[in-house]
Amino acid sequence: LWLRLAAAADTVGESYLAGLYWNAAAQTRCMVEAMTPYNFQLFAHAKWEAAIPGIVLEMLRALLLSCVCALYCGTNFANHTRPVALMCIISTVCFVRSISAWGEALQFVCSILGVGNSTHRHNWVAESIALVTFLFILVNLVIWLYLLPLMMDWSFPIGDCVAEYNKYLMPGACHRRP
Repeated sequence: LWLRLAAAADTVGESYLAGLYWNAAAQTRCMVEAMTPYNFQLFAHAKWEAAIPGIVLEMLRALLLSCVCALYCGTNFANHTRPVALMCIISTVCFVRSISAWGEALQFVCSILGVGNSTHRHNWVAESIALVTFLFILVNLVIWLYLLPLMMDWSFPIGDCVAEYNKYLMPGACHRRP
């Protein structure tokens, strides 16, 4: 119960409550194990099962926000100055949040995959970590290959404005360059 509440609170952004619920889950486990002969097994598996949808959702949010920012600022502002400060804040938030979510996912490498007991969840955990890593790479590609050049008024590292996809996706940015 506490694990589900913690995952739900973490998903909606209530990190303080999520931390409180994670601690309540851990303490409940310790109290039950201390007071009864019952021994919890696969606690990390249950934590992964509760947390992974929120982690994937956070990575998708960061990807969506960085893509929307790049497309909006690359499409508009051909004749006006770009909101560089806002782009910098959005890029930083997306980058930090993607690193944080990726770190949360990587903790399951040690707690589940590193244990050595092969259970049926090992493939699911490995695939979910691969998905989070793929989303992390996509977020960073958008930030470093599109948002940073838009902020600094550099040419795009891939295709510049000669490539058709850059002309189509970023007409405002390509319009400014001769």
